Amino acid sequence: MAFLDEIKDKASDLVEDAKEAVDKAKDKVEASGLVDKVKDGAGDLASKVKSGATDLVDKVKDFADGDKDGDGSWVDKPQPPTPAAPPASDAAAA
Repeated sequence: MAFLDEIKDKASDLVEDAKEAVDKAKDKVEASGLVDKVKDGAGDLASKVKSGATDLVDKVKDFADGDKDGDGSWVDKPQPPTPAAPPASDAAAA
């Protein structure tokens, strides 16, 4: 019977080792999934930040170019007043 008990103990140890290996593999798969979610979230955040920064830069450029309301219509930049024409001289009038 000692022989059968020894086989039973070894089989039990083998089953326990297999359970531990499965648990470790499961933890790795779950951790991998979590890492993927974090990477996806970070990528989405970076895209949003980049997009927002690009939009802001475009708005600043538009404003500097005269598009004050951001609708794509160009407003003429204010020009300095043109000097008044000099008065006609009396000699030229005669």
